[in-house]
Amino acid sequence: MSLGSVYSESSNIMVQSLVGAGVFVAVAAGNSDQDACTTSPASEDSAMTVGATNADDSKALYSNWGGCVDIFAPGTAITSAYPVDAGKQPCDTCTATLGGTSMATPFVAAVAALVREAYPQATTGEVRAYIDAAALTGSVFALDPSALGITDNTDEVDNVEATANKMLSVDAELWGAAKLQLNNAAAAATPECGDDAYTQEDWDVSCPQIGAVVCGARTDEDHVDAQGAPLLRPVRTGTLTCEPPLDPTTGEPTCVCAPSRPSLPVARSCATSELDFTYLPSCGLPSGTIDSVSWLEGKRLTFTPRAGGDTYSVVAEALEFDGSAYVLPHTSYAKGKNYAKKLRKGGAAKVSIPGGKFKAYAPGKKGAGGKVKSFKKFYVGAQGFVALDKVKKSLKPGLESHFHPKRSAGFSVSALYSELDLSKGGDVYVSEEGSKAYVTYSQVPAVAESKVSDYAGQNTVQVEFDLKSHAISVSYKSVVPLLAGRAVVGVALPKSDPAAFIASADFAEYNFESAPNSA
Repeated sequence: MSLGSVYSESSNIMVQSLVGAGVFVAVAAGNSDQDACTTSPASEDSAMTVGATNADDSKALYSNWGGCVDIFAPGTAITSAYPVDAGKQPCDTCTATLGGTSMATPFVAAVAALVREAYPQATTGEVRAYIDAAALTGSVFALDPSALGITDNTDEVDNVEATANKMLSVDAELWGAAKLQLNNAAAAATPECGDDAYTQEDWDVSCPQIGAVVCGARTDEDHVDAQGAPLLRPVRTGTLTCEPPLDPTTGEPTCVCAPSRPSLPVARSCATSELDFTYLPSCGLPSGTIDSVSWLEGKRLTFTPRAGGDTYSVVAEALEFDGSAYVLPHTSYAKGKNYAKKLRKGGAAKVSIPGGKFKAYAPGKKGAGGKVKSFKKFYVGAQGFVALDKVKKSLKPGLESHFHPKRSAGFSVSALYSELDLSKGGDVYVSEEGSKAYVTYSQVPAVAESKVSDYAGQNTVQVEFDLKSHAISVSYKSVVPLLAGRAVVGVALPKSDPAAFIASADFAEYNFESAPNSA
C-alpha cells in the first residue's frame, strides 16, 4: 500500500480485515521523517510497515521511523515502470526514477509474493516470519545531515535507534529451511493439540530436538534427573494448529506451544538448548512467587531479552556485602527525585525515563503480534512494580494480576509486587548513572494481615534499566520476611498478547531458588 495520513482507526481496521482474510499487506512508512506510529495505515501492527534506505543502506532522511516500522528496503533513486511519458501521455514502456517509502514497499511485497509462489500453503504469519528471519540485522545506519549541508534531521541517530534495524534480504539457506518447514507442516499426520495430548503415553523419554513442535508440559514422575527430581516433559503434538516461526538467528523453526483449548492463543516455548525444555511462566518471561525471602535478600536478578524481545532469560548473582548490609549497585540513588509523596495513596507515577529511551517488547493490538519498541516513560507503581505502559488499575498483588491487562497493557517488571504501604513510610527514588536508569524502593514497609511490618530493614529494592543492552536487573538489599509466598517477582506482559502468552492460570511458577547463577 502506497498511501498514508494522520492516525485513523478506520484505515487500520481496513488493513486488519485484509490480513484477517489471509492477505499479506505491506504498507509504506511515509516520507515525513516522523514517528510512523502517528500515521495510518503505517501504525497498524498486522501490516508489515516499510521504511526506506539509500544505496549505502543508510536510512533515507525523509523516511518515517519508530516502533511501528518493521523493516527497511531500498527506496532512493529507484527506477521502475511509469504510466505516462514526459508529455503526460499514457505509456506502456516508460520508466521513471523516484524516491520514497512507496518505492521501498514493493520490494517487500515482491518477496512476500515469491514466498507464496514457492509455498502456496504458507500462512500470512509464515510469510512474515520468513521475511523477518531473512532480514539483515544492524546494517541500517544514520546519515550525518551536516555533512550534506542539511541543518534539519539532527536527530537521525535517535530515529534509527528507535526503529527495528532490519534490512530486507532473501537468504538462500533460510529459503531452504522455510521449504523444509512448510513441507513438513503440510505432511504432518500427528494429532492436533487436545485433551488427549496430555496423557502420559504421549511423553517421550528424551526431549525433542530443538525446533520440534510441542504442546505444553507435564511433570513426568516416572523419569527423574540426576538429582532425583521429576522431569518436566514437553508433550509431542502435530503441526495442524502449531505453526512455528523461523528463529532469526538459526533459521530453524522455533518451538511453539499450541493450545489445548481453542479459546487459548498460541504461545512460544522457552526451549533454549537441546536439553532445556523448561516451561517458564508466561512461556518465556520468568516470574513467580518467592517461597524463601532469605534466598531473595542479597541477590541481584538480571532479566535479559532473547532474540525477538518477547522472552527473557534470568540469572542470579550475589550482591556485595560490606560487613553490615548488602550494597545496591547504584548507591547514590537518593540524589534522584523522590516520588513517595505521589504514591502515598497507591497507584502509579508517570515518569520520564532518565538518560533516554528503553527498548522492550510491546504487545500487539486487537489480536496482532507485538514488536520491540522504544519507550520514553515508565510508570512506577506503589506496590513494587514498574510498567512501560499506562497503569490502568490498582489490583491486589498476585501472580494472576501480574499478567493482567487491567494492571498494565504493556511490559512490566515486578520487583517486589506485594502489599506495600508507602503511607506508613519509605521512599521511591528515580535516578540515573551512566547509561542506566534506576527505580529504588527504599525502606518501604510491608503490610501484614494485622499490622504494618516492624522489620528493621523494611523493603529496599532497586530496579535497573540498562538503556544499552535493554536488560533489567533487580537487586534486593532487604526484604520483609512476612512476604515469603506472597511477593511476585519477575517480568511480565499482559496475558491478552496472543503472540507470546497463554492464560496466566496455566503458567508454572518459576523457581528462582534453582535459577542459574552467573557465578
